[in-house]
Amino acid sequence: MITALLVSGEGERVNPRLTNIRKGERTVRKSIAILTVGMVAALLVAGCQTSPGVRDKDQIASVLNAWKAGFEAGNIDAIMAPVSDDFTHYEWTTKDTLRAFIEGVLVQGELDNANVDLQYAEYTENADGTWTVYPIELSAVFGSASLEAVFKQEAGTWKIVTMEVEGI
Repeated sequence: MITALLVSGEGERVNPRLTNIRKGERTVRKSIAILTVGMVAALLVAGCQTSPGVRDKDQIASVLNAWKAGFEAGNIDAIMAPVSDDFTHYEWTTKDTLRAFIEGVLVQGELDNANVDLQYAEYTENADGTWTVYPIELSAVFGSASLEAVFKQEAGTWKIVTMEVEGI
């Protein structure tokens, strides 16, 4: 087989077949790059069109993770931070009453070694725009309890407006 070699303007020997292959590789690479950019752009646009429910759930999960850290650290301010000023409960009727109860439990050591497990928590969007999260598993020196918390958005932040506690 005879291979034709050309001499480039710089005095190098050039195989025209390799030159055409290299041009073809550049075309393929360019096509792949354009396709990749197009796919990334499509994914970004699709990602921006997520439903509000998904965003809300993620925000509530973030609030719950901070609440979890507060319980596990025994930090009353972190525990109370996500609780709404409008909090209501049949036993702890207001946010202040709930705070007094939790402070007492902390002082008694009943929340020592607290662990909050969110692994099985289910997030349910309610018709009124609130979200219910259950079960939130809390265990500590006192034993264990399952919590159900109802969240409502207040001034752009998700707050706990009521909760049910089972197992105390």
